[in-house]
Amino acid sequence: PGRAPPFDMATRRKFVIKSFSAMNRYDGSQIQETWVNLRTAIESILGGLDCGKMSFEQLFRFAYNLVLHKHGRMLYDGVQKLIRAHLESTVAPAVAGAPAEHVLAMLRDQWTQHVSKTKMISDLLTHLDRSFVTPHSMLRVRDMSLVEFRNSVLNHADVSERVSTQLLETVAASRNGEETDRSLIRGTLTMLVQLGVGSMSVYESVFEERFLAESESFLKTESADFLAANTCSDYLRKAEARIVEERTRVWEYLTDLTGQRLRAVVERCLIAEHTNTLVDMRSGAIAMMDEGKLEELATMYRLFSMVRATVTFDMPVRVAGRETGATVTRSCTPLTVLRERFQRHIESRGVTLVSDTEEAKNPVKFVETLLDMRSKFAVIVETCFFGDKEFLRAMKEAFEFFVNMDGRCAQFLCLFLDAEFRQGFKTKAPEEIDETLSAVVTAFRFIKDKDVFESHYKLLLQRRLLSNRSVSDDAERTMIIKLKAECGPQFTSKLEGMFADLTSSRKQMLEFRKDTGSSRSVAVDATILTTVHWPSLSEEACRLPASVQPVADTFRDWYLAKHTGRRLEWATSQGTAEVSMLCAARRYELVVSTFQMCLLELFNAAETLTFERIRTDTGISVPELKRHLISLCTPAARVLIKGKKGKTITDDEEFTVNLKFKSAKIRNRIKLVTLRSALGAGAAESGGVPEQVVMARKNQMDAAIVRIMKARKTLMHAELVNETIRILCHRFTPKPADVKARVEHLIDRDYIARSADDRRRYDYVA
Repeated sequence: PGRAPPFDMATRRKFVIKSFSAMNRYDGSQIQETWVNLRTAIESILGGLDCGKMSFEQLFRFAYNLVLHKHGRMLYDGVQKLIRAHLESTVAPAVAGAPAEHVLAMLRDQWTQHVSKTKMISDLLTHLDRSFVTPHSMLRVRDMSLVEFRNSVLNHADVSERVSTQLLETVAASRNGEETDRSLIRGTLTMLVQLGVGSMSVYESVFEERFLAESESFLKTESADFLAANTCSDYLRKAEARIVEERTRVWEYLTDLTGQRLRAVVERCLIAEHTNTLVDMRSGAIAMMDEGKLEELATMYRLFSMVRATVTFDMPVRVAGRETGATVTRSCTPLTVLRERFQRHIESRGVTLVSDTEEAKNPVKFVETLLDMRSKFAVIVETCFFGDKEFLRAMKEAFEFFVNMDGRCAQFLCLFLDAEFRQGFKTKAPEEIDETLSAVVTAFRFIKDKDVFESHYKLLLQRRLLSNRSVSDDAERTMIIKLKAECGPQFTSKLEGMFADLTSSRKQMLEFRKDTGSSRSVAVDATILTTVHWPSLSEEACRLPASVQPVADTFRDWYLAKHTGRRLEWATSQGTAEVSMLCAARRYELVVSTFQMCLLELFNAAETLTFERIRTDTGISVPELKRHLISLCTPAARVLIKGKKGKTITDDEEFTVNLKFKSAKIRNRIKLVTLRSALGAGAAESGGVPEQVVMARKNQMDAAIVRIMKARKTLMHAELVNETIRILCHRFTPKPADVKARVEHLIDRDYIARSADDRRRYDYVA
């Protein structure tokens, strides 16, 4: 129990597969009857009625049976003939006979009805589509009906051309500001797309090709006429409004593809073809920059940034940073043209500034103009060009171009800061001071020869600190912090060392007074300077008066006793003194240089002295002595009276104390006249670079070359030059010829040697 009986092969049953029995086929009368019923229903539908007496289910079954009994071809062809006959007899004559102004409306109405009728017929013949049309790769009933409408109605001799013309006239009327039925246009264009049955050929041939051609003609004429009669600002507003209108047109009734093609036509006709005119015309981009028309300039940028088409542009040719006068024609976008014009305009303004001899006479005014330029164009880039990085780069390159034309810009920046630290910052709030310093640092970034700036700034800072003429130590330190952030600690190490020396000197003077007492007729306030931090002083020290020398000796002895192994020298050319002058029973306090104090002390013994006598007794060099004497004889000072009129001083020239000296102030500062060579000595011989900077550059190039060769051991000439320039470019940009000269110098000194195999290769000599 529980087990199935064994399978007996003798009792198995045979299965026989037989073919289907023959299907009952329609005879001729049944086929004809079925078709008549379907034809009657379809004709009723085409006539605008319903399916007639029979229900949808009955008609669907008739169509199903015809297809099932292999009469699909007869059914498909019959329906096609019915649709074609209806279109040719009823629809086409109605559309062709409509007046021109009503042809679009008539066509739309007939199309709407035809689509509705086609859907009903297509629903009846669903099985025909699925079982006959698709396997035979024929058009589905719906698509076939659309094709018939296209062939019979749209391609009618009196319809196609009129439809195309009426569409274009309607669009033209809309562009001219007339009211139009946009829904009618949208419906007609949708019909043209659908009549392509998966293709845009009908839409393109009937409408798009002519539409784009007429749009181009219209826009070219409109833009040329408007530009000829209006300013650039007016044209930009008109162009922007036209672009918005055409964009709305695309959204309302054009296809996306037509929108893209129309956009290209609009951009080319309105913007690209007029780019050079819009930029260069009297009221164009250059005038907008000069007149501060920021909104109009921003509009130009927005319009130019839309355009993808290229235009021809004449680019100036430069060799070694100088324009040759030649131009090269290149293809670029309108935005590139605007950027190039923007850069050239800044360069032109900058070159005019640098070449202006009147501006060059006043460094402060020169730098103020430079900073105003930079601020103005920075606002333009941020506001009008929306902070475009390419325009920022163009502005930077433009300023670098003219700022580095010679060494004056670096010198003038230092002189501007000197004037601000001495007087300008007195009336400014801390925020204004910081803003000014930041603007100067921004201009400093444009300078490639930063060592020239460092040389001038260090010398002027020395003068301010030693004469105690800086109005704000905090501002001075802020400037050093900004320079340190910009160039690194090595750039400002000596500047920071100057302030460290002053701080140390104040502490040591307190100790000196505490140790030696302060009951002296002559008081000394010495500043101990570390030689490496302060620029070298070319003037020789003078002989101090007998009343001052003991105090100086006392301080020297005290200092050397506390600091063994050091050498102390008096830099009298940088010192100041306060002396008392008694005239007409009134005492005045004069703030003078140490040299002036020494020579005025001589007039305690005699009212009149000759130039030669003063020179002999003081030991001051002739140029400096003349400078300090003339400063005491100027109309603003009149402490001494010069024997002869004129600026020249002879050896026998006599100087007399002005016993009639008068001043409304008790304390009077005697200003020194400025020597022409006081700043940047040797600059004329070095192409605008001070001589001490030239010597420092040679040493820096030597050090860089030796470091490179020590690390690489062997190197080709071109690679050595490029590597040297790369290392030094943060301070200055050496010329390849200068690097080559230093290489030859180092070869002579046996630091490096030429390779025996290749003279273009250098080997490091350990």
